[in-house]
Amino acid sequence: MLGLLAPLTANAAPANVPLSTLDIPPQNGRLSNGVKWSVVTDPGPQRGGPAGWVDGTSAAIGFYRWNPEDGDQIWTFSVPVNLSFSFTNFQGGPNTTSGNPPTRNTEGVVLPAGTVCDVSGLDPLLEFIFDPTGADTRLESPTGLPTLWHNGPTQNNYGSDAANAIIPCTLNNVTELRLNGEGFSPTYTRGLHSLTVNPVASPFNVSTTSVPVLNPVSLALLALALGGLAFWRRRQIS
Repeated sequence: MLGLLAPLTANAAPANVPLSTLDIPPQNGRLSNGVKWSVVTDPGPQRGGPAGWVDGTSAAIGFYRWNPEDGDQIWTFSVPVNLSFSFTNFQGGPNTTSGNPPTRNTEGVVLPAGTVCDVSGLDPLLEFIFDPTGADTRLESPTGLPTLWHNGPTQNNYGSDAANAIIPCTLNNVTELRLNGEGFSPTYTRGLHSLTVNPVASPFNVSTTSVPVLNPVSLALLALALGGLAFWRRRQIS
């Protein structure tokens, strides 16, 4: 029976998407644990390339570029996975009311249902907020989904405390991670600092050893051999 279950990989352990090596979307690859991944901007295209990773003189803490005005950033995976990821460079503060419509300065992200982000380790004075329901009255409008944003004063430089804050998040048993920026600054750049992918435990996609899969011809020959052996044993007994 084990031969009928094609393993995902010989070592289905957590693996990091190599964000710092990627150009802007669309991109795709295969991790050491066998999971295939891809990222696109919908509707796109993502501007600001070709490099997707922002660091050095542009950011003290590196991150994978996302500008919501270019669309949602969508990560997809070939099998159900548990994700651990983190955001950084959320320095834009609360929306202003100048202009019509009002200028949106707040940097944030609307996340898929089930996402959990932890802001408890950050300085409270930075005023990072995670609302799992998306109903917080400080939002421009309810999102109905887990929402993370910076509610403190705008800090207009990459070396600021707000820009350097790293916010860890998790999302389990999914094949997609969608970053949506509705209601937040469409132009300010922010993004993922890290993205770790762990296949969900399943006999159909996880194995500690590589097990060959029998093809139909091999199965037929095996059945004939077992049938012949059983016939010979009956003759011996009789």
